[in-house]
Amino acid sequence: MAAVTQVLVGLRRIGIVGLRESLIGVEASGATEREEVVDVMLGALSQLNYIPSHVEDDYRKTLWREYMRHRGEDIRDLYSEIEVVVRGEQGEGLDRFLRALRIAFGEHELKPAATLEPPDPAGHNPQMLIDGEVVLAGATREREVERAVRAQISDW
Repeated sequence: MAAVTQVLVGLRRIGIVGLRESLIGVEASGATEREEVVDVMLGALSQLNYIPSHVEDDYRKTLWREYMRHRGEDIRDLYSEIEVVVRGEQGEGLDRFLRALRIAFGEHELKPAATLEPPDPAGHNPQMLIDGEVVLAGATREREVERAVRAQISDW
């Protein structure tokens, strides 16, 4: 029986049945080019998993990332991107907050595409917004930022 492996597809963590076997299948096929590799993996995985057509592009990115991870390659450039808004006063505090964001999201294989906005005069700054909702305000320590990021992705 093929194992279930959790992976990030777009911004959703899902279970895929047979990922390891599909990676072995790629090695046996001799495929080396990105599209060939992903086609082999997608063909094998679609036998065991439902892959909706509207998210196939996200699956293709995920499968390439998993193949590169399997080969021991650096996958940071392949992390899923998430749009966030950061409000705050320019300076050391905001720089520390942005560093903490990159680290916290990176631990979950996400990279923030941050849009910077002026501070919120009525709220605690810096702030992080996802989908227009303030999910973190006033914190700049890495632990606090990581907790807020983890709480957000648990809902995805």
